[in-house]
Amino acid sequence: EITKIIKLSPKTGSIRGRIVEKGTQEGIGGAIIESLTTLDKTYSQQSGSFEFKSIRIGTHILEITAPDFSSVQVFAEVREDEITDISTVELFKNPGTITGTVVDYYTKKALNDVTVTLIQDSAVIVKTNESGIFTIKNLLPGEYSLKFEYANYYPFTVQDIHVLPNQTHNVDEI
Repeated sequence: EITKIIKLSPKTGSIRGRIVEKGTQEGIGGAIIESLTTLDKTYSQQSGSFEFKSIRIGTHILEITAPDFSSVQVFAEVREDEITDISTVELFKNPGTITGTVVDYYTKKALNDVTVTLIQDSAVIVKTNESGIFTIKNLLPGEYSLKFEYANYYPFTVQDIHVLPNQTHNVDEI
């Protein structure tokens, strides 16, 4: 009996774009662009330009990161033998973070699965983990408010949270 391994090559296309600093529009060199779909990875050139050549066709979720910058995810649809141009992706410099712990008012036990909404951007919603901890990353420096909601509990809002560049603001037990 003779066994042969048959190798099939996937259909491919390309993705290209440019990573820039929000505000200045200067290219960000050395940014990491990774397809979370296929785990393919590339880096931006000094000008911020990048290109994935011969990447599998289909929908890709690209995660774009760079030291001292925010990270972002974008979608790219790759078609056979075509170049998908995701155009310009903006990252902002020195993002901040808000973190904290949510507990029951009386028992002080951690509350899991509490909904935490950033009031300034209702699209930013996170949940607390088993230890009652939540984290919101990649925030522009500035002032924020958070709304906390949990079944059978009154909603609670924390205001005047000051986020500084490259720092984590810890909101004490809520």
